[in-house]
Amino acid sequence: TSMLALIFRRPHVSAWHSITPYHSRWISKTTVSDRTMLKSFSSTTCSPAAPLQHQTISEWTRERVKFAMGKAFGDDYVHMDAMITPATKVAFGDFQCNVALSIAKPLLSSPRDVALKIVDSLEISDIFETPTIAGPGFINLKLRDDFVFNQLGSMLQDTERIGVPMAPQSQRVVIDFSSPNIAKEMHVGHLRSTIIGDVLSRVLSFRGHSVLRLNHVGDWGTQFGMLITNLRDEQLSEEVELGELAQLYKNAKVRFDNDTDFKQRSREAVVALQSGDEEHLSSWRLLCEKSRKEFNVIYDLLDINIEERGESF
Repeated sequence: TSMLALIFRRPHVSAWHSITPYHSRWISKTTVSDRTMLKSFSSTTCSPAAPLQHQTISEWTRERVKFAMGKAFGDDYVHMDAMITPATKVAFGDFQCNVALSIAKPLLSSPRDVALKIVDSLEISDIFETPTIAGPGFINLKLRDDFVFNQLGSMLQDTERIGVPMAPQSQRVVIDFSSPNIAKEMHVGHLRSTIIGDVLSRVLSFRGHSVLRLNHVGDWGTQFGMLITNLRDEQLSEEVELGELAQLYKNAKVRFDNDTDFKQRSREAVVALQSGDEEHLSSWRLLCEKSRKEFNVIYDLLDINIEERGESF
C-alpha cells in the first residue's frame, strides 16, 4: 500500500485514523523506504491513540470540548454542540472549534475570553499539540506528528486490512449502478455510475457487508416494439454489432415518429412480446445478448462484477 494512498482514507478510529490536509502535505513526500522507519517508530513509541478507543478523532475531540465547557461554565454546557469541524485551511491545523462564538452572548463574555477558558480546561494533549486561538475566538487544533506517525505505522503493520475494522453489524446492501440501455452504446454517464458504484461496493464489502451489485438495464417497453419491427424490416442477421443496433434504434425512432403504419406495427410487436410470442422473444433475446456482449467488454476491462436485472425481471 502506497503512503500517498493512505492519506485519502477516512477511517473509524480504532486502528485506522483519518489523516488531515496538513499531514497529507508532508506524508505525500515520503517514500516506500520510510515504511521501515514508521514501523520502528510504531513499535517503540507509546500509542497516544489509547483514549480514542472506538471513536473517530472528531467524536473524541467533541467529547473533550464538551467536558471542558462543562468544567469551565457549568453542567448546562456539557450537552451543547461543540461545533468541531475540519480546519478550513492548512495553516489553521487539522480541526477547528467555533463554539466560543455561539455561547459568548449567554455567558456575557467576549468570544475570545470564552475560547481561552475552554482551552484552559481542555485535556487533549494525548493527540493534539497545544491549541491556538485565532481571530475573535476560533480554537485551532493540530494533531501531533507522533500521533500521525504512530497510526500510519499501525496501518502498515496490518498488511491484510491496513487497520480497517469490520463493521459492528453486517447489513444487506443493494447498490444499483451502471444501468445501460439495450441496443445503445454506453456513454460517459454510464461509466461514471459504474465506477462510483463499484467503489462503494468494494468499500462496503471490505467492511463486511453483504453487497448486491445490481445492474438495472433498460430491456423492456415500447422501444423494443420499435427495434424488433425495424430489425425485421431491415432483415439484419444475427452477426449484427452494437454499433449497428444503435443506428437501428435511431432509424426506428424516426420511423415511429413519422410513419403511422410503422408505429402501429411497433405497438403490436410490444403486445406480442409481452404475451410471450416466441418469434418476438427470439428477436428480443438477440438484441439483449448483442448489447450484453459489448457491455461486458467494458466491465471486464474495469474488473466489474455485477448482476443484471433488467426491467423485464
